[in-house]
Amino acid sequence: MEFEELSKKIKQTFDTVATGYDHSALQFFPASAAHLCHYLAPQAGEKIVDVAAGTGNVTLAIAAAQPKAHITGIDFSDNMLEVARTKAAQAQLSNVEFANHALPQLDLPLNYFDAASCGFGIFFLEDMVAGMQAIRSTLKPEGRLVISSFYQGSFSPQTELFGQRLTRYGVEPPQQLWQRISTEAPLEQLFRASGFTNISTHVEDVSYEVEGVEQWWALLWNAGYRGLLNQLSEKQLTHFKKEHLAEIAQHISNGKLLITVKTLYGVGTKD
Repeated sequence: MEFEELSKKIKQTFDTVATGYDHSALQFFPASAAHLCHYLAPQAGEKIVDVAAGTGNVTLAIAAAQPKAHITGIDFSDNMLEVARTKAAQAQLSNVEFANHALPQLDLPLNYFDAASCGFGIFFLEDMVAGMQAIRSTLKPEGRLVISSFYQGSFSPQTELFGQRLTRYGVEPPQQLWQRISTEAPLEQLFRASGFTNISTHVEDVSYEVEGVEQWWALLWNAGYRGLLNQLSEKQLTHFKKEHLAEIAQHISNGKLLITVKTLYGVGTKD
């Protein structure tokens, strides 16, 4: 599949799953957002842009942590942004706004923001360096960027079982794009190639347990995996779910299923 076609499918998938993206089965998102906010260390008076904001987990974490900063959350999914705006209103956060922008063509002012974040977003780009450089161009000198990706081994062995089962149904899972920057060395290299300095990486374990196999299915159904499941017919989907969850059930212990998730963070500064 050509990357341009894949990008269109990714956008369509995120538009589809927006209303379920904050399901408790995907609790690694807010947990990871809290750590990203910690590494960003927002300061009073700063202007911050959160790229690939999704439903606003990172944007709202920053806005709540530093009420005297102004945060702009951007994403290419209008449905995701609508959920984010609703959450911001419910939290009564007045220091945040959301707008539709897509990497790497960011229609944002140059040398404007004090800091930027991008949670689980940069790896969706074919040219990650171009995306990083686009973000860098919006930062003031000495502006800082924090991004996150999944660390190697995350969602294992469940995703391997998922992919193997899909293949038997004639659906070839695409490369898990996050695996391109799932360890420290390639993430550091991405920052260097994009012109950042003072680079550091950090790993945080946000693993958790869920009750029963249906919670694993909720994770699949409400995340990017939905795009793959939607390639199955209704009849195929019924059989696939039964067979896949039977495999997942073999990994249940005392009624709990461990979802292994480690988050890798990269931090860098614009010269």
